[in-house]
Amino acid sequence: MLFGHQLLLAAAAAGFGGFWLGGLEEEKVRAAFGIPEHVAVAGVVGLGWPGPAEPRLPRLPLDQVVSWEQWNPDVEAAERPGGGP
Repeated sequence: MLFGHQLLLAAAAAGFGGFWLGGLEEEKVRAAFGIPEHVAVAGVVGLGWPGPAEPRLPRLPLDQVVSWEQWNPDVEAAERPGGGP
């Protein structure tokens, strides 16, 4: 799996977008890609050209989303930008 991480770092440096996908049904992956039985399937790495970046949503200040050392009810009640959860 370390190889997948290094591959993704190298791909990002070359301008590619990518993802690691693990927890797959190994037999289905073997069938889809023709992988022989003696080869272990740890995961799949997808690579491609990234599309245009989506604009980021505004973020709340850290003290409105993080509790320090004890529960802060104000964090729970903070209104989320964009109406998200």
